[in-house]
Amino acid sequence: MNIGVFISARKPADGGGFTLTKDLFDQLIHSSDNKKIFFILRDKKNNYFFKKIKEFGYKYIITTESKLIIFIKCFFFRLFNRCILNNKIDIFLSKNSVKCVIFLSSENFYPLKVPYISTIWDIQHYTNPNFTETGSFFIKIYRHVVTKVFIQNSTKIISGTNVGINEIIKYYNVKKKSFYKLSHPTPKIFLNIKKSKKVSNLFKAKPFFIYPANFWEHKNHLFLLQAIKEINLYQKNKINLVLVGSPKILNYYEKIKKYIFINNLNKNIKMFKFVKLSKLIEFYDNSHGLIYASTSGPENLPPLEAFARGKNVIIGNYPGAKEQLKHNANYFNLKDLSSLKKKILNFNLLKSNKLIKYARSKSTKNYIDKLFFLIEKDFND
Repeated sequence: MNIGVFISARKPADGGGFTLTKDLFDQLIHSSDNKKIFFILRDKKNNYFFKKIKEFGYKYIITTESKLIIFIKCFFFRLFNRCILNNKIDIFLSKNSVKCVIFLSSENFYPLKVPYISTIWDIQHYTNPNFTETGSFFIKIYRHVVTKVFIQNSTKIISGTNVGINEIIKYYNVKKKSFYKLSHPTPKIFLNIKKSKKVSNLFKAKPFFIYPANFWEHKNHLFLLQAIKEINLYQKNKINLVLVGSPKILNYYEKIKKYIFINNLNKNIKMFKFVKLSKLIEFYDNSHGLIYASTSGPENLPPLEAFARGKNVIIGNYPGAKEQLKHNANYFNLKDLSSLKKKILNFNLLKSNKLIKYARSKSTKNYIDKLFFLIEKDFND
């Protein structure tokens, strides 16, 4: 059976979205017959995907349609229940007798004539709308039109948790039988690379926590910094923290830097922009553990990365967190600063072997194998 695979134009600086997409892509191209997989590549801005597709000899098509064009096509689809504009993707898929298309990562796109499987990691414009990146007027309009049309016309939808599935059902009126439940896999590199032998001197060899998250408002950095500030006012042994991420909202990024400076936290908080995965793993390996302060899920990748390195996790109790991580993490109340402070001061350490075992149970191979098993069952005539 011929299958199409849509690859997003994600870049390394996008963080977990790129890491997850790349891991699934790598597993796919190394385990599939290149005569049966046909790629739709959204732009060539990330040469990694393009080079690998050509290297392995897969047939492909490149689409450079802007968000405006996608919005227009979805708008017309909503009015007339079909795309009335010429679509070279549909022509490519028809020519190669493709039975279905997998959107390998979470994507906002327009419906295709061929049955397709969308991947939805979250719908924050509904579930977490009180931030610039999720609740601005134009984002709401765009996602209301594009996401709704795209999801409702999916033949199947990939979501990783019951929480996520129920949120999509609630806001998009789709049937529960439309879903493939496939949870985030642990990126292979975090499981396979050897433990870093480099010893960090960031805090003169003193323990530190790590929080890798791009600087979006919903990542809740200031809440975490406030907790550390209040702890350090009374603690002899100060809490140290490494922040890593791309500054997605510059005003927010500058606000964080100002907060650190005004509250004299420079000695205890170190900020890094985008770093390579090898450097990020080095931070993990030298850290005391991960504090993940984000306000939203239902799934996130850094806790699995931390588990893979044998590191314990403190995480907010957003909907979906406990479903993803079970009893392997320390949960705090996102609405109660004292709850976070208590978790930091009384860090409940689980055995590294248990955490690594859990991370390994979430393999990329299992994800792809299960996905293709379901596709063969549902789409093979």
